[in-house]
Amino acid sequence: MTGPEGRLTTELGADPDLVEIFTELMDKHRSVTVPAARSDLDRALWERLDKLGFTLLSTSEEHGGSGGTLLDSTALLGLAAGAGAAVPLAEHDLLAAWLLAEAGSSAPAGIRTAALPDADGLARSVPWAGRTDGVVALWHDPADRVWRVADLTGEDLTVRARDDLSGLPRADVACAPRALRAGVEVAPEVAERYTLRGSLARCAQMTGAMEAALDLVVAYANERVQFGRPVGRFQSVQQLVVGIAAEVSLARAATDAAAQAVSVHGWDDEHTRFLIAVARSGVGHASSLVVRSAHQVLGAIGTTAEHPLHLLTKPVLAWRADFGSMHDWDVRLTGAAVRAGGAGLWERVAPLS
Repeated sequence: MTGPEGRLTTELGADPDLVEIFTELMDKHRSVTVPAARSDLDRALWERLDKLGFTLLSTSEEHGGSGGTLLDSTALLGLAAGAGAAVPLAEHDLLAAWLLAEAGSSAPAGIRTAALPDADGLARSVPWAGRTDGVVALWHDPADRVWRVADLTGEDLTVRARDDLSGLPRADVACAPRALRAGVEVAPEVAERYTLRGSLARCAQMTGAMEAALDLVVAYANERVQFGRPVGRFQSVQQLVVGIAAEVSLARAATDAAAQAVSVHGWDDEHTRFLIAVARSGVGHASSLVVRSAHQVLGAIGTTAEHPLHLLTKPVLAWRADFGSMHDWDVRLTGAAVRAGGAGLWERVAPLS
């Protein structure tokens, strides 16, 4: 909801009943997950989420989804990332199903990821490609100079798999040009919204993973005893923990503000885009300190495949390069700040009343 002068209020958020269900699901998943160096698509978890309607949570009922809100979806993304859940919720719901809805189609049966192929039809480092049932491509047709959406499966795709640095599946995907040209034309604005949606999804995932990493750090600092006392009582460790907590809090505030702005003003609003840039830049920079300091606190145990910390920190490092590099978002953010000028900058960075 909005307060005076259209400012966002802190009352705007995800459905608390849904959040409770999400939390219970992910706590249970975390309790039975055995950490490993590499992860594959967790089909058992996916089927459980699908039966509950959570795999298409933000997709409208008109297009075969559950009709939840963006805030509900970002809450689920954060909790799933914090549980190390290997499922393509962001790619399937916020991107692939949304692209199909923009093209006038309902969500397909099966699992989809999304890609942005180049003029020749090649999309690099596509998350989950090769594990999903197809790829929904957003493609700029160089001949007609229009954007098209195509749902590609089977022979329309050539997939060369390669895991990312976190051990999650990715692939370089060659899309058949004839299939891309047969795609449905969509508005040019869809391309920018695709980047914004993907970036906000990554902010939600990175923030959720960093919050879970903070919980692991605090628990370890309180339980691990050296020289007759918990390591959390050493000043150097306390400084690391406080630094992590501060960066995680900033990441959460920026991500929530951006998601709220979208919910109130939509994706095309200039202020919304500014807040997404703030979140994407801020969360990306926060991740550097959080990952480094978390591993410093836990020491050697945090680097082992058997410990859950890497299920949180390594995906964060991989995700921050998606939908534009940190440098790209820093440039976008500073450009928006310059355009706002001194008088308008404070209003941009203080969206909550």
